[in-house]
Amino acid sequence: MVTDAMLLDARILFNQLSLQHYLQAEVFSRGWWFIVAMLLVLYYTWWRLLDKSRFMEILLFGSFMAVSNAFMDNIGTSASRWMYFTRLVPLSPGPFPIDYSVVPILSMLAYQYTNSWRSFLVGISIASGLLTAIIFPIMTSLNIKHHYNFHLYTYFFMVVVASLFARYLILAIIKRQLNEEGVEKPDRLLSPRLAPSMRPLDKEKEPDGQL
Repeated sequence: MVTDAMLLDARILFNQLSLQHYLQAEVFSRGWWFIVAMLLVLYYTWWRLLDKSRFMEILLFGSFMAVSNAFMDNIGTSASRWMYFTRLVPLSPGPFPIDYSVVPILSMLAYQYTNSWRSFLVGISIASGLLTAIIFPIMTSLNIKHHYNFHLYTYFFMVVVASLFARYLILAIIKRQLNEEGVEKPDRLLSPRLAPSMRPLDKEKEPDGQL
């Protein structure tokens, strides 16, 4: 019978081996520097392109994407479908670059620069394709992440579905907020002809800034 003490001992041994591997083979390796460079470029680009007037809305969308991808990543690592061999910091699993940075940033850019469900689907498909067709193969070649009995197009569809759900949640939250504020016809924000932003409110403002 497997006891709690046995599981604890196994975890302690794993943590010791993981830290030893990080210090000997991961930190300052080519893969580690690639992660650092990728994060710097992505965060710099995102901040320069970010529509600051919609900061909270876009960041909320990115937060939904981070949570959903962290959940998917935990399932994948627990099922041994993929594993990280080079991490930015010695934590296991090491999903930080993907779940909390790469996927949310690419998704937020797709969210910001599209104004309908159709265009968003195209945008998020491009973002997900960039991730699965370019970033993941590079990470594999640099021994950052390896997949086992897992097709990358499955991850492509997982990201697309998660982002569609996240966009729907954001639109629903905005609609509820506008309903409570007494804005007329809040359903217009759910129309595929309009971007999920607060800009329709700006058009209704008088010169003195009052609705």
